[in-house]
Amino acid sequence: MLKGVRSGIKYASGATSSRYVWTASTALSFSPKALVQHLVNKPTAKGGSITIFALSKNISPPLLQSIQTLLSQTAPTTVGCLSEVIPSSIAEHLGLAHDPNSESGETYSVSVATFHPQDSSTRVIPFFSSLQGRPNVSLGREIKSGPRFEGGSESSDEGFEAFLSGRSWGFGDDARGKTGESLAGLDGISPGSVKEIVSFTTDRIQPILKSFSSYQAASIAGLVGSSTPFHSANSAPYTLYFNNEELQTGAVGVAIVGAPARRPLTVEYAGLVPLAGPYEVTSSKGNIVLTLSEQNAARLLLTAVQSIPTSNIKNAASMYVRQEEKEKEFFAAVFDSKPGKTINLGSARHISRIMAGDPSRGAMSVDTEEEVKLGSWVVFLHRKEKAFPTPHLLSPSSMSSSTLAFVSVSPSYTSPKSADEVEVAGASVRVIPGFVGASENGVILSRPGNDSWVCGNEGATVSIGP
Repeated sequence: MLKGVRSGIKYASGATSSRYVWTASTALSFSPKALVQHLVNKPTAKGGSITIFALSKNISPPLLQSIQTLLSQTAPTTVGCLSEVIPSSIAEHLGLAHDPNSESGETYSVSVATFHPQDSSTRVIPFFSSLQGRPNVSLGREIKSGPRFEGGSESSDEGFEAFLSGRSWGFGDDARGKTGESLAGLDGISPGSVKEIVSFTTDRIQPILKSFSSYQAASIAGLVGSSTPFHSANSAPYTLYFNNEELQTGAVGVAIVGAPARRPLTVEYAGLVPLAGPYEVTSSKGNIVLTLSEQNAARLLLTAVQSIPTSNIKNAASMYVRQEEKEKEFFAAVFDSKPGKTINLGSARHISRIMAGDPSRGAMSVDTEEEVKLGSWVVFLHRKEKAFPTPHLLSPSSMSSSTLAFVSVSPSYTSPKSADEVEVAGASVRVIPGFVGASENGVILSRPGNDSWVCGNEGATVSIGP
């Protein structure tokens, strides 16, 4: 139960211009102590401001507490989370030069953005929610990685087998928990007046996503927080912050209300390239696709996988390469209308991993909470390289001091060490304009007019602002 939150909610109002401003920055260093020292000199924001933050979870708990205390001085209300470690490839791309004194080369980061409303008609409203849905068990989820192309295999879960055997599997039923409830802090706010939502959540957030989808005029972005059972002082599975309170479930965030203009939301899926399609969805049920352009959906995928060019290696070696290709992950880009010859993945309704397929029955399951509707269009995707390239949205030329960017990355498998263990003598702090938050559990996004969803594809990046 969140204590003292309602009294801590502050509605911001300003005085002069018809605009609002985010001031955002991301501090990167090989020394967590250097980050603390950097924050000591951070200026205090004016009354009515709100600060959001993301702290890399590899920072030791005592230093996390110091950082949170310092951030609480930047604005009357603060909202944040523990995030995944920013990969070294992205950190280097953002300008953090290699330090030979750092044995691990591990990056520590503090991302901060403070909202400054500058018009009496514009308000920034913090919110929280303790809503929680069913466990994250989706139809067709595999135990092994890569798509499955034979029915009856042990690699499929109960949901996919339930569908194949004609039993109910619960897609879209009430098992996902309460839906459509308002978010605490946004009670009584007209959904149409909300222009922007930034949120940090834990898992099992189906009802929260449903609530987000009520704000059809808003650009929505954020993170599913990083997993923190080995990083938080109390072994919490997730760590969210609302002022001085720490949450393990639900969501926290801020909503921009009454703004005269909505900031653009941009999505990038780094490293994913089209493999086959587009195909029209001609038969589906829930997130199971049966036929595409009146053809067996799973067989179309299998044919596409088999068509991937291999090197000129012959015989057994060539067969090994082919099998390696089949074991890769494949994705379905779902579009509301038929895409043009040049596929713009940024315009897809969602891009989700393909979890399982059975060519004998045509069934192909897609890792989404949203129904794959008849009449929508699907393009198969794959990743040419194992490692995703640094997203263009995270290039210094694409970032500004008002940019809020969130990226889905692979797990770091790192544990926090004491500040003395990782201290790097003379370590510098690289500060870049813009907020960069990372998570191995996915990014939250929604364009105006669309439902909110979570994209966990590595390299997926969502950005709000210029």
